Amino acid sequence: MGKPKNRPYRQQINRRKLLKGAGGASLGTLLAMHGFGRGQGFGGLAAAAEEKPKFLIVMTCSGGASILDSFMAMTESEVTAAGGDPARLNCFVDADVTRFADHDLRAVSVNTQIATLGGYPIATNQTEFVRKHGADTMVVTTEGTSVNHGIAQKRSLTGNDAWHGRTIQEAVAAHFGGQLPIANLNMGSGGFGLPGIDPSLPAFAHNAMVSDPLYWALGLHSNAGLSGVPADNLLAMARNVRNEALEPGSNFVKTFSDAPAIRRWINDRQQTMNQYEAMDLINKLSFIPEFDNISAPDAETLALRQAFPDYAKDSLDAQAILGYQAITKGVSCAVTLGPTPAAITEGLDKFYNPPIAFDFSHTDHRGTQAMMWERCLRVTDKLIDLLKQKEFDPATGESYWDRTMIYFASDFGRDKVRPSGSTAFSSGHHLNNASVIISPMANGGKILGGLDYTTGLTYGFDINSGTPEPGRLTSEKELYAGILGVMGVDTSGSGLPDIKAMRRNG
Repeated sequence: MGKPKNRPYRQQINRRKLLKGAGGASLGTLLAMHGFGRGQGFGGLAAAAEEKPKFLIVMTCSGGASILDSFMAMTESEVTAAGGDPARLNCFVDADVTRFADHDLRAVSVNTQIATLGGYPIATNQTEFVRKHGADTMVVTTEGTSVNHGIAQKRSLTGNDAWHGRTIQEAVAAHFGGQLPIANLNMGSGGFGLPGIDPSLPAFAHNAMVSDPLYWALGLHSNAGLSGVPADNLLAMARNVRNEALEPGSNFVKTFSDAPAIRRWINDRQQTMNQYEAMDLINKLSFIPEFDNISAPDAETLALRQAFPDYAKDSLDAQAILGYQAITKGVSCAVTLGPTPAAITEGLDKFYNPPIAFDFSHTDHRGTQAMMWERCLRVTDKLIDLLKQKEFDPATGESYWDRTMIYFASDFGRDKVRPSGSTAFSSGHHLNNASVIISPMANGGKILGGLDYTTGLTYGFDINSGTPEPGRLTSEKELYAGILGVMGVDTSGSGLPDIKAMRRNG
């Protein structure tokens, strides 16, 4: 098996390391997956429940994605007409902002360079994305409660503990994922990767953390790809001796056998892993060329490699492939992915991801925002296209996209000001922003709320009609409740408000 070439974001792997990874999941991996493995994918779900599943993809915008640098961009002429000072607000010359006749969304074109990355050139244009997906894109003005990265990231998923601290992904997984082997697949980092704190959450809905999307699936089987493996009956005998004779007498098990983590570990190793092997998850979710010598790739895997060609170099491309497979192969109904805070680069000639992601705006706001928005929108565009092409229900003609939502979860917004009309400036954290939701189930083509062109601050809307309400702010709890409403999650008894304005035909 040959070595993958040119992988700057992780260490090169050889055949021995690959087969070691294929030989068994680590303790940490299995503990992260506790409680899963009960179902048989969407086939089993269709037989066991009347309600068809829906799918949530959370795109994490680590560091703070500014809505003023994307779907709610201001032009200098608008600021001037409103009585503001365009030289002091983060606004664009009119020629760099595209407006659309059929909706209120904006698209920004940026051509600049990031001096602190060696003058790295940035040339991006959001117009084609908005033209393609504007009808399904909804912008919800929001006001956060923290500018601490970890806290704000977590609150973007829990609505500031709006429902006993349950994350959006956990709520979706609890509602739709009872028959799925890994209902809640989380590839996020920082606060985006943390679980909720609701003690009543079903075990199967807890997040399964994935730190390495390229090779994680190789830990879903104990011996696939290994040569000279004993026969299945001999492996079963050896495991039985370990489980029934050796471990019970060990001092470790005697001391810690009642610990919840150890009980989960034993269950995962003896029950869950067997189910993963029976469901052949290693073949369903593996996509690296090194695995081709073990199991020939199908046409869809080859197409995914082509759609996300930098998967071996850029962790976001690898996450996109794994997330798509998890959704379409009956493994997960909630998937979290997003740019890493770490720099991914091939010297100064090629940056896949700047240091600290969106937060590199502290050094160069406009160039970083343009680069990171392009990064997130590129992957989102490809995922939407693929999900549209994948049939979900032959009886109704629904595609997977018809039942999917993508939520751009951001820590917070960025400062609204700039010095003396500069196009190269720094920005700090700001509570005021807006959230982006893309789904055919959402009230697409809409900006819910509005923008004060004299300050750059967004304001809220009537939660029933969607009518803009200057002076009102959309809370984290309302955003959280609205997302679950669009997804059709049962929130009975939660005390959450009904945000009708966020639902298509709501």
